[in-house]
Amino acid sequence: MAKRHEKTVTGRVLHDPVKDKLRPMFPIDLSKCRTIDELVRAMGNTAFTGRQIGDAADVLETMARDKDCFVVMTLSGALTVAKMGFIFCDLIESGLVNAVVWCGAVLGDGVVEGCGVWDLGFVGNLVV
Repeated sequence: MAKRHEKTVTGRVLHDPVKDKLRPMFPIDLSKCRTIDELVRAMGNTAFTGRQIGDAADVLETMARDKDCFVVMTLSGALTVAKMGFIFCDLIESGLVNAVVWCGAVLGDGVVEGCGVWDLGFVGNLVV
């Protein structure tokens, strides 16, 4: 039989944060952050997107250190329009990424950009 949780006066059931795998949060102290790495690690101890950035940095470091890890990078079309293409190239050329999966928009955006059309206002009228 499952263990019953005791309710508080307000009717809430209190859980064990360790069993629920919750992590405490800490404020970012910029006076202690001397590098980008230290800042990103400190963001991992905050909430919302800050924590996600810290977690992503941990995952990226683990993947980069594991020589047997086969990394598949998935991309959406909006990322190339957002001018992040060089980052993808660097990740692939450095050997960190082994395979790429993308939607057709990535290819289309690359063709448009390769044709020298930089102003997105003209993309809708361009026939490729």
